[in-house]
Amino acid sequence: MEQIIPASIEYSPETDVLVLWAEPIPTAWEVDPLDALVWVYYAVDDIGGGTDRIVAVEVIGFSQLPLEKISCLADLPVLWKLNGEKPGKTIDVLKHLQGIMKARSEQAVGIA
Repeated sequence: MEQIIPASIEYSPETDVLVLWAEPIPTAWEVDPLDALVWVYYAVDDIGGGTDRIVAVEVIGFSQLPLEKISCLADLPVLWKLNGEKPGKTIDVLKHLQGIMKARSEQAVGIA
């Protein structure tokens, strides 16, 4: 059974980097780049050793990245729970966030 993780997001439009964080945000982690644009952060234990507990997913080039082509996202064994949303698989949550950002962007420039 997949673990449900309460989550928050951090996004920088200047760099187009989105981080999906587990709540509460941990103070220490190690990074595993799944590919050049997707990194997974894992918690570390009390002595600094790595664990298998996922605490964040970082996506570089988030707004334009075709997420369905990043197959490694589908394999992460967690469900993310953003405030007010149902828990979802990593790929589904990220696609949902892309859709929201696209709609906001279109509204800002008067397309929608």
